[in-house]
Amino acid sequence: MGERGPLGCEFGVRAERRKRQGKILYLPGYEGIGRAKKPNWFGPYESEVWDAEAPKLEKTGRLNAIFEAGFIQICSLMAEHRRMNEQIEADGGEMITINGNMQVHPLVKSRNAHMRVLISYMKDYGMTPSSDRRVPRAAPVKKDPFWGKYK
Repeated sequence: MGERGPLGCEFGVRAERRKRQGKILYLPGYEGIGRAKKPNWFGPYESEVWDAEAPKLEKTGRLNAIFEAGFIQICSLMAEHRRMNEQIEADGGEMITINGNMQVHPLVKSRNAHMRVLISYMKDYGMTPSSDRRVPRAAPVKKDPFWGKYK
């Protein structure tokens, strides 16, 4: 018996989950599924992030139509983080309460929470230095001579 109950079976479901922990689901064979498309509702900050990061991820095979929704979330979080930083800089990092006490700007807590979520998404796409080696890159697609004639 371990401290928290019986020891797990190394062939069980939990062992498999531990092996996969921190890795994105990479589906080989979906390289030809299609490119991710930038949404037309993107603002200037979201578009700036998409234009800077999407070509890099497409080149390494980490962004296609299947993984598009998660990358849209990354772009939105990065843009929101930037808007929060601008608001904090405009208002000043500290505020004076009614009692005359100094306190940190209320958006700082939200910005930090956004940053934690953003980093977790970025790890899934291999956009951080430590996760770049861990997240697999797509294998080069081999052209099938038979199907190449009919596309």
